[in-house]
This record gives sequence, structure tokens and C-alpha cells, in this order.
Amino acid sequence: MSELKGKRLLLLGGHSLMRHVIEKARELGVYTIVTDYYPAEKSPSKAIADEAYDVSTTDVDAIVKLAQDVHADGIFTGYVDVNLLPCSLACERLGLPFYATPDQIEHTINKRKFKEMCRKHGIRVAEDIPKEIYTEKPEEINFPIIIKPADSYSSKGISVCYEPKDIAPCIEHALDFSSAKEVVVERYIYGDDVYLYFTVKDGVLSLSAMADRALNDEQKGYAPQPVGYSFPSKYIDKYYSEVHDKLQNMVSDLGLKNATFFLQGFVENDSLIFFEMGLRLTGGAGYVQIRNQNEIDQVEMHITYALTGKFGKWDLLKYDNPRFKKPAFVLVVLLKEGKVAKINGLDEIKAMPETIDIVQFIKEGAVNTGKGTLNQVMARIYLYSDTKEKLDEAITKVKNTIEVIDDNGENMILNMN
Repeated sequence: MSELKGKRLLLLGGHSLMRHVIEKARELGVYTIVTDYYPAEKSPSKAIADEAYDVSTTDVDAIVKLAQDVHADGIFTGYVDVNLLPCSLACERLGLPFYATPDQIEHTINKRKFKEMCRKHGIRVAEDIPKEIYTEKPEEINFPIIIKPADSYSSKGISVCYEPKDIAPCIEHALDFSSAKEVVVERYIYGDDVYLYFTVKDGVLSLSAMADRALNDEQKGYAPQPVGYSFPSKYIDKYYSEVHDKLQNMVSDLGLKNATFFLQGFVENDSLIFFEMGLRLTGGAGYVQIRNQNEIDQVEMHITYALTGKFGKWDLLKYDNPRFKKPAFVLVVLLKEGKVAKINGLDEIKAMPETIDIVQFIKEGAVNTGKGTLNQVMARIYLYSDTKEKLDEAITKVKNTIEVIDDNGENMILNMN
């Protein structure tokens, strides 16, 4: 893309997934600069960027100065909520395009405000338990309940409570992860877990993909974590009949023009119920499957927008189709706590024809302490095949091939079924 060649893009955060942005930028002839305050060994994308700095992603003044010093033509971030507001504010001060305003970010990061927007537009959300009930009349609650920070991400600070005595310590735990010092207390939902990926272009909402998630719930007291995403979801028709028009109205009300976002929810009693929204490229990198099936590249769209103010070349009505032509799956490898001594099988899995990509988050020698959060994800393995039968065979092969051993010689992988 000639209009991007030679432009300079400052990226906030050296997360493992930022590799996808750097690789795509390089294809487009864009020079990349990565910054965060982590050392290079904890910020893997610094090693592959054209330049790297140790400026904190949350220091807006320092980001503005760095952008000026390196002659950045644009600034972008994704994957983690904490970097969104600083990036938006820095772009605002420098007159650079960013897909989300500070107000839009606040209304989507904060779970309370997100649920208020949904209710306003008739979209069902997880039922809140009133504060006067969980503080004064906990005996009236039907347990279990889930307690979470109003403004955290990656399952940090989330607890599942099974009896009244758990409530106070779970609230304290949630508050430790909330910058707003707010908690959300909800009825625990027993239903099918769904994950939806969206693209908005010129104000028009498009469902790009929808997955049914399998969860691991063997870590009692913690939020269940995903171990598999199956595409396409069996609930796509339900989304269109129940939610799409209402969500388009909410997107318009929020003022979103060009963006990507995700929703998390459940299907309970034959109805979709949502509990969270992320106005960013998701840490699950659903765009890998979207690009493989539909050729629409959300990463390229964001790079182009950050550098030109234009959100890519694709006609969503023509190309975007959540009903993937071929079945696809993302296998999530979760680890128990401990030190990783040996990881086996990744090279063999990478060579399989069904493998699109592997994103590895935890390497040999690392100590995993992320119990009950997405920090315990060792890798995400992106697969597809021509038929469901062939895909199932590939998934089984991957599960039988991957091996993670701790320094005591014990298996570290949680149940992947």
C-alpha cells in the first residue's frame, strides 16, 4: 500500500500479540516503534520492532514527547484496556487519528456503564445483585455469585462465591484490581459461553465472527477460563434475530464510526445475555480466523486508520461473513502454577497443515502465577480444516502432542476438554 510506505507508527505495549501488528506494518512498508516500561524479556515485541523504548504506556506527557521525538505519523495500541485511554489522549493532543474517544473508552471499559448502555437499547445483560442485598441480606442470595472489578480485564480480580462468608474477601480482591474502586456483583450464569467479534466501518456494524467457547472450571473460586473457541457459533441466527438491530442502535448512540470490538456473553434459556465489551483488538486475536476465512484484516484496518484516518479498503457487506466457509478452532493451553521446565510439541504442531498460527505467551524458564486469569495461558493455537471431522482429528492430535513439564517433572497443562 504505497500511501503507507515509509510512515512511522508508535505502538504502545510490547505484548506478544503486538507481533501481528508489527508483521503487518512491515508488509505495508511501515516503520514500527514499540514502547512500554517492561524490560525486553517481558516485552517480546520490542525485539522485532524497528525501534524500542522504555517509556510507560500510561504516561501521556511522555508518550506525546516520544511521538514527537521519533517523528511518529500515528500511534496505536490494542489487546489490553489500560493502554487505550492514554493512547486516545496522546493522539488527541497531537491531532492524530485514533478509533476511540476517551468517552467511548470509558463507557465500554467500565462494566457498569456498558450494562447501562445495553439496558437503554433493550439488550439483555447479566443480572446485578443489589448492594443492599449482598451486604445486608446475603441469606436471600441464590449462590453461587460472581464478583468482579468494574474496570479490569483478563479475568483479573474475579471470584466465584459459593456462600455468604466469601463475599467480603471477594469484594476486597476485586477492589484491588479496580482503578475506579467499583465492583460488580452478578448472578452466576450456567449457560453456553459465546464470544462475538465486530467491525464497524463508516458507522455500520458488522458481525465478523462468533465462537462458542469451552471453559475449564476446575479452579474452584476462580472465574472459569476458556480452553477452546469453536467457529462458527451455532447461535449466529439467534444473534441476528435478537440483538443485531439493537446493537447497531447502541453503536450509533455511542458514536462509533470506525472500530473493532468484542462482546462476551452466555445463552441461557434460549436467550443471549452479555456481560462485557472490549473496544479493542481482543487478546484472543480473533482476527486471525477472520482474516483466514473472509480476507478482511482488522489489524491492517487499524494500522491504516492510525496513519491516514481511513479504515481500510474492505466492503464489509460484501466480504464480512461470520458463517465461516470452513470450521475453525482456537485451542487455549492453560497452565497450573509453577515453573516451566520444558515445552514440547510446538514445532510439530506449527508444521501441521491445519495450523494457521501459534501465539506463545509463556516460555521455558518462566514461573506461572496467573491462576484464574488469562495470564495462565501458555499459548493459543489457531486451527481450521475442510470438514468438522478433519478439524476434530487435528484438535486431538494437538492435544496429544503438546506437553508442558514443570521443574518436578509433572504435567502443567489443565484439562483441555
